[in-house]
Amino acid sequence: IHSKDDPCALYEGGCNVRENGFPKVTECLQEWIEFNGCDKEPIIENEIEKVVNDEIHRSRTLRYTNGNADVIHIELTGPGHTYVGKDTQYALKLILKVVGKESDVIETNDELLNFFSSLIT
Repeated sequence: IHSKDDPCALYEGGCNVRENGFPKVTECLQEWIEFNGCDKEPIIENEIEKVVNDEIHRSRTLRYTNGNADVIHIELTGPGHTYVGKDTQYALKLILKVVGKESDVIETNDELLNFFSSLIT
């Protein structure tokens, strides 16, 4: 799960809050896609668009599959570096200035539960 608008761990690589940056999200995905032997083109699922604080936030699930060990990426647009869901009221305004905008375009807890539940055979 990663937002293209994350101001801390940048989607295109790098980091705005520490010297050692992160690799591009697409590079990380590519490593797992190759490791798992998945198809190069994803199946796009669950495209969601929602207005949050007068801004459009989007979510889409990209599933790279090989029939056995899928790579699943939930790509967000709009939210920042926050835990996305409806229970984010605890976030202080000062923290939001650093980590970016909050959103409830997806419910992170549900997405994690769905992912881990799919691993149980």
